[in-house]
Amino acid sequence: MAQLLVQRLPAGAKVAIIAGPPGHQASYERLRVARGWLKSNKLKVIAVEAAHWNRERAESVAMKLLEKYLDLDAIMTMNDDMALGALRAADLVKPGKVLITGFDGEECVLAAIRSGKILATVDWYPDRQGIYAIKKCWQELPVI
Repeated sequence: MAQLLVQRLPAGAKVAIIAGPPGHQASYERLRVARGWLKSNKLKVIAVEAAHWNRERAESVAMKLLEKYLDLDAIMTMNDDMALGALRAADLVKPGKVLITGFDGEECVLAAIRSGKILATVDWYPDRQGIYAIKKCWQELPVI
């Protein structure tokens, strides 16, 4: 997602990140990679706030960010529920003027992408992860 924001925004653009719970491994890794990519490509990460994977909390956090940073260009969220919350807030404060990204590939966010309301999400096929893991294990087993 960070790479797509870099492609869409000019250097110096302001990005806020809405993360999962502090200390949560998935949130930490997504945040670490996103921050590094954004900063190395000259986008300004002006705030990182936790919304604990929760849509309503993300809406509240996004509303405060949009009111505090009137020139905010994008909100990057670490899951799709939070992206939908951020979208609700942006629709109230700056409709169509803030790029929003998610992470999970949920159908409701894919629909929002098709309609142009959300920029993108990462579809990492969570429903297939178990299948991928089992196939990988079988590939790694020694032949007897």
